[in-house]
Amino acid sequence: MMDRSWRLHARSEVLYLSLLMATETLDPTLPQRILIVGTSCAGKTTLAANIAGRLGIRHFDLDDFHWLPGWQERSRQAFTEQVRQHILPEPQWVVSGNYTSAARQTIWPSARTIIWLDYPLWLVLGRYFRRTFRRIVYREPCCNGNYETLGNAIFRHDNLFFWILRTHYSRRPRYRRWMREGTMRATWIVLRGKHETEAFLARLPHRGRKISA
Repeated sequence: MMDRSWRLHARSEVLYLSLLMATETLDPTLPQRILIVGTSCAGKTTLAANIAGRLGIRHFDLDDFHWLPGWQERSRQAFTEQVRQHILPEPQWVVSGNYTSAARQTIWPSARTIIWLDYPLWLVLGRYFRRTFRRIVYREPCCNGNYETLGNAIFRHDNLFFWILRTHYSRRPRYRRWMREGTMRATWIVLRGKHETEAFLARLPHRGRKISA
């Protein structure tokens, strides 16, 4: 029991030091360009909105650039042009979203900090079901003014549930390789659960209201 308690204490100390260094990276006196990545429904947009509010900088969600009304997708070229026109000229930003095939040529090279929400699958799926239910029942707009429907959530062959299952584990090796190789010349922050993310946010300067998931 003592050995287990010591290991938990040591892990807590390592986590504290890691979060301390991570939040020092987001020094509000320096220009901030922050990219948040991770599995769909992990909470990228909520975390980005919280960071943007606390640091007093703009938040952009890549879903709003990818989707047109009626769930029509922009072409990769049009998406890239939108990003170059609306995000890259800004001196500071927090961007939420993956879209690595296009964003790695635009957003990733400009980011000073990359926050990876490397959450367990059970947590992501729980958030998926809660978010989908809320959006359908309360008609919450998302993704550039679109609305979730029961048909989209269940009957589409490319629905988000199966997308999460396909991509959750396949992204990890790529992100770990890019982080290890330092390809993007950015500081990486890896948050592996709700408590780590809450501890990370708690250490940031609070200049705005907290956004709930």
